[in-house]
Amino acid sequence: MHLFFAAFEPSGDRLAAAVIAAIKSKHPEATLHGFCGPLMQAAGCELLEDTCQRAVMGLDILPEVPRHLKRLKLLQQWLQTHPLDTLVAVDSPAANWSICKKIRKYQPNARICHLVMPQVWAWASWRMKRLQKLSDHVLCLLPFEADICQQHGIDATFVGHPIFDELRQPLPPMPAGLLPETTTPCLAVLPGSRHKELLRNLPVFTRAIQQLQQHLPDLHVALCLRRDKDLDRVKTILCGTLPDCYTPVIGTTQQAFEWADAALVKSGTSTLEALARQCPHVMAFVFPKLHYYLLRRLVNTQTFALPNLIAQSIGLCQGPIGTTSTTTTRIVPEFCPIINQDHQVITDALLPLLQRNQAQEAQRQHFQQISEAFSAHHFAEEAAHVIVPT
Repeated sequence: MHLFFAAFEPSGDRLAAAVIAAIKSKHPEATLHGFCGPLMQAAGCELLEDTCQRAVMGLDILPEVPRHLKRLKLLQQWLQTHPLDTLVAVDSPAANWSICKKIRKYQPNARICHLVMPQVWAWASWRMKRLQKLSDHVLCLLPFEADICQQHGIDATFVGHPIFDELRQPLPPMPAGLLPETTTPCLAVLPGSRHKELLRNLPVFTRAIQQLQQHLPDLHVALCLRRDKDLDRVKTILCGTLPDCYTPVIGTTQQAFEWADAALVKSGTSTLEALARQCPHVMAFVFPKLHYYLLRRLVNTQTFALPNLIAQSIGLCQGPIGTTSTTTTRIVPEFCPIINQDHQVITDALLPLLQRNQAQEAQRQHFQQISEAFSAHHFAEEAAHVIVPT
């Protein structure tokens, strides 16, 4: 049994590592190779190239093209001497489409599984045709995605999400004394992990927090970062110093969600992490004007926060997935894209959540309903079973 995994971001490395561990536990004889990262390698995947140290998106992907072309040549050479049963393309469709094409050409009998459905329901819907040609099965992390695939004749399975698997494990305690034990308003802030996300989001988020302090002078803020080096980037962006109310929190985001009354979260999986931990939040993402005007014609939805998308799919909010309707209701206030540096809308949305009123409780009730869609699933085991059926 020969499997090849292709992942191109730290998030993909974490995602695939759990699945690889589940496969190796059930099928220790399986041989796994891949374009992967250190977590996948530690789980049992033999490294062909480390591809998970850099994460890029949008137009920032262009400088990576020459490096990826060399990678494709490496893969082509490898395929000539290694028979393959299954390719697992992990997220990152921009990089993985070309990987899938190589597999179709040089190993036409190999099965192609996508671990994470490309967000064709949100933008660039023409990619659905590509998915039809370059996939045999899609492992979906969101409950509405399998239905969308099946409507287009694509085999798909909803396998749950690793974030909800983590809820079944004891949460390690926050380092003693890192965050204050207080009854005053507490806010968790997640500005992003990519350098350009920090550069764009953090100044706007900081201005919103400064505005909040005029109403809540005792506000405490946990600034949640993925890596130690992100703190150096933050200090550079904020001219060398952090505001007095900020406490840097490195790698313990889940504990910060448990501590906080509310959160300010950039778009993406972090919104689902906040939901799973029952932390009321606001989603915002600052988008460069040039990128926005170039890409906006590809977007076919006005809803971006994952809690809102899932709520729409199970009937908690009005508006179907992929709608451009301006009447769509949302359980999480979202501001995406922010292209005019307007921090006031963020402040106005956060203030009621930090005052522990009805708005905060209403979000938590909706979060509980959404969580039920994931509670019966075990991500790693179900994904491993689809990739290697027993």
